Amino acid sequence: MVSEKQAPGPQKEERFLASARIQVDAGDFDSAAGRAYYAMFRAAGALPTFRGREFKSDHRLISAYGQEFVKRGELPAELHRALMIAFELRNLAGYFSAFVVDEERARARVAQAEEFMQAAAGWLERNGA
Repeated sequence: MVSEKQAPGPQKEERFLASARIQVDAGDFDSAAGRAYYAMFRAAGALPTFRGREFKSDHRLISAYGQEFVKRGELPAELHRALMIAFELRNLAGYFSAFVVDEERARARVAQAEEFMQAAAGWLERNGA
């Protein structure tokens, strides 16, 4: 759920991103991809919450991000694609033991999570959050 109270200190998305960096450097690429996705998911969830909307499922939040922010030209479409790819990769790595995330994909997800979080933070700042 996205609407929980924020604790003082680094927000969850920042901790998830830091964890993804550590995991990718340690060679745990499946976990790094999952943490990178959750960093993006948390950052994405802050946007509709700012507008008074809340989404409890990954699919609904990802769809809302595209509908409310990309189609209106408020955030770039490539970040929506990055969010969808990260979600798919997290599912494959988490639920299918035969699927293994390689280092290149994991590092790409971490980099995209950083970009995604910067864009979300910029949007929130521009819109008075």
